[in-house]
Amino acid sequence: MKIKNAAAIGVNATLMKLPNTITQIELLNKIRALNDDPSIHGILVQMPLDTVNKIDSHLITDAVSPEKDVDGYEIKIT
Repeated sequence: MKIKNAAAIGVNATLMKLPNTITQIELLNKIRALNDDPSIHGILVQMPLDTVNKIDSHLITDAVSPEKDVDGYEIKIT
């Protein structure tokens, strides 16, 4: 649904389905790589995480760069 809605407003979105066996370290590394990729303009992590491993969802959302945080979870008011 999110991909279809993005296309409807002219946004190029890609679904990246990761295996449910992914570890927290692997997921953090993937997010860091996306943060560092200048061709990626936004990141949305679908919650709840579908994984067989224990993963701290707050740590995952915190890892998304504020500049690329589509959900706005990490907007900080100072």
